[in-house]
Amino acid sequence: MLIDRLCKQTGLTRAQIDRYAETASNRYKTYSILKRNGNERIISQPSREIKALQRWLVRVLFQHFPVHQSATAYAKGSSIRINAERHVDSNYTLRVDFQDFFSSFRSEDVGRFLSVSNQKLNFDIRLEDISIITKIVSRHGRLTVGAPSSPMLTNIMMYDFDYHLNKWACERDVVYTRYADDIFLSAMKGEHLNGAMGSISSFASDFVLADIKINSQKTVFLSRKARRSITGLVITTDRDVSIGRDRKRKIKSLIYLQKMGILENSKLSYLRGMLSFISDVEPEFYETLSRKFGDSFVSAIMNGAETGVEDALF
Repeated sequence: MLIDRLCKQTGLTRAQIDRYAETASNRYKTYSILKRNGNERIISQPSREIKALQRWLVRVLFQHFPVHQSATAYAKGSSIRINAERHVDSNYTLRVDFQDFFSSFRSEDVGRFLSVSNQKLNFDIRLEDISIITKIVSRHGRLTVGAPSSPMLTNIMMYDFDYHLNKWACERDVVYTRYADDIFLSAMKGEHLNGAMGSISSFASDFVLADIKINSQKTVFLSRKARRSITGLVITTDRDVSIGRDRKRKIKSLIYLQKMGILENSKLSYLRGMLSFISDVEPEFYETLSRKFGDSFVSAIMNGAETGVEDALF
């Protein structure tokens, strides 16, 4: 039984695991962050103990389920750059967003999925295991943004949806990727995307493992003639992937302020994260910054070392 294995590997008693499962919903810290559009995103982060149990389930159980190749978020060997690169050879992109994606998955949906999958894949999961798993991965009966198990769990549960939408796309010379709750469909000709919204809505309606709904307010049709943004990256007119000119100007300005020793600490944290992000998704621009401001100075910012006027002088 899976729970017996959990006890053996963690050193927890069965009584302790039962108690964590029963009280899991009360072991979350909830806060909000401001999104780019000005709206708030609610984050529910589990306690250290629940987080450790969720990560154990990801490592021991969830990662052994199939994830469709079109699902590019949180997948091993993938990234937002790889997701964007799949669309560079197209001229038109339809971007569709799911509404309240993670919370659309209920604990009973997770339980039903595990029960059916256990029969198909011959996992040694008992009903008792499923009961505890669903409590550990959910808060008040739903998955949450902030829980380490939610991304992997939604990816494996969305396999059939990804399969059917990808099949629809391939039959029409359309590229399909899904990055968590963001769907991207791209084609060389705009008419190839005709009927896409109807098909997405139909597949979502037929999906039995969650009550997923399209956020019509965030549906956008993009063309190569204008700025195409895919998972926060820009597809340039010469078919390359970039963080965008506005971000580049902002980052250069922040590095200059840090060079002068007058950058606020709150903005320094943002800059540090952006430099790490750039080194991964657009290394050419990172090299440009290193040449302009000095490799040791830029590296020191990204690695968290103290920088300022003295670094600029010496």
